[in-house]
Amino acid sequence: SGRGGLEHLRSQTSMMPRKCMQEGNEDEWRDLVSLFSHEFLHQWNVKQLRPHNFLDYDLQKEVHTDLLWWFEGLTSWLGDIICLRSGVWSDDDWNKDWMRKMNRHFDRNGMEHESLMESSHDSWIHLYRPNSYSREVQISYYLEGEMAIFCLDVELRKRSKGMSGLDDVMVSLYNEFRLGSTKEGVKYADIRKALVNTSGGRNLGKMLDSLVSERKAPDVLAAFATLGMELVSEKERK
Repeated sequence: SGRGGLEHLRSQTSMMPRKCMQEGNEDEWRDLVSLFSHEFLHQWNVKQLRPHNFLDYDLQKEVHTDLLWWFEGLTSWLGDIICLRSGVWSDDDWNKDWMRKMNRHFDRNGMEHESLMESSHDSWIHLYRPNSYSREVQISYYLEGEMAIFCLDVELRKRSKGMSGLDDVMVSLYNEFRLGSTKEGVKYADIRKALVNTSGGRNLGKMLDSLVSERKAPDVLAAFATLGMELVSEKERK
C-alpha cells in the first residue's frame, strides 16, 4: 500500500501499490503515471535547478528554504500537464484528477493561517508531523503550491495571448541557474525576475508576491472563469 517517489540526478525511484499495473484500476494507474511524470520533471526542477542554499548542505543542522511551493507546486502542475500533452492521459483523465485535487483544496482552511512560503520553510517541522488540527491550520505546499501556479499560469497565458506560460519561466531559470552554469542556485528574486521578464509577465510580480506570501487561498474560480470554464460542485450538479 506504500506510495512515494524520489528523484535522482539521472533517474528516479517510484513506489506504488501493485494494483496500479492491474487492469480495471483506473484511478491507481492514473496516479502511477502522474508520479512517474512528477519525478521525471524533478530531474530538471530540483536536481539541476535547486535553491541556492541547497548547493552546499551542512548536514549537522536543518537547512530550510521558502521555495518548496515552486519546486513541488510547479512540478505537480507541469508534471500532470506533461501527462496530458503527451497523450498518456486523456482529457477525461486530467479532469478526474483535477477534481480530486479540488476536493482536497476546498476541504481545508489552512491557508487562512499559513502562507506558501511559511509552509515551505516549516515543512520538516509541520508537514510530516500532522496532528488532529493540521488540516485547519496548515497547508501542503504541494497542493496549494500547484493551485497558486495554476492561477499564475492562466494569467500569464492570458496576458501573453497564449505565447508563454510557467513552463517558459522554468526553462529560463534552468538555463541560467542550473548546476554547472555561472550562476548556480536560484533565489526568490530570480524566480520573480524571470516571471516579469517573460512575455506577458511584466506586471505579474505583485501577483506572485501575494500568492506565496499572504495567508489566503488562491482564487482558482477566477482562473477557471478566465479560461471560460465554471467549476460546479457535484452536489449542485445533482
